[in-house]
Amino acid sequence: MEADTSVADAVEDEINSYRRGFGDPIRLLALVRQSVLLVPLDDAGMPFTGRVREVDWLPVFTRLDQYTAYLAARDREAGDYQALTGFAVVDELLPRFGDRVGLVINPAGDAPFAFPWIALRDDLP
Repeated sequence: MEADTSVADAVEDEINSYRRGFGDPIRLLALVRQSVLLVPLDDAGMPFTGRVREVDWLPVFTRLDQYTAYLAARDREAGDYQALTGFAVVDELLPRFGDRVGLVINPAGDAPFAFPWIALRDDLP
């Protein structure tokens, strides 16, 4: 599965709009669901999560260069990943981790974006 650069561009544009104060979080999440995301895998071949200030996060990347920047920031040259649709990540993978795991997009990039776990729950008003 290859990333559609036009969808990756749209995700990144919406993140930038959001950061400038006029983005639409509902549109952003819809674009994320439409995109192909790279999900890092740990040494056991499972999706990697990281903990920051007592909150667990699943890092995902819209482009391979974003992922390689992430690896370089951690002094790693290579790392396995799985390409999944954003729908599969948000609606299938994240729920397997249970509650309180957020999603962070392009965490080593110029404009990372985080969806707190509560923003990804469909069962909340």
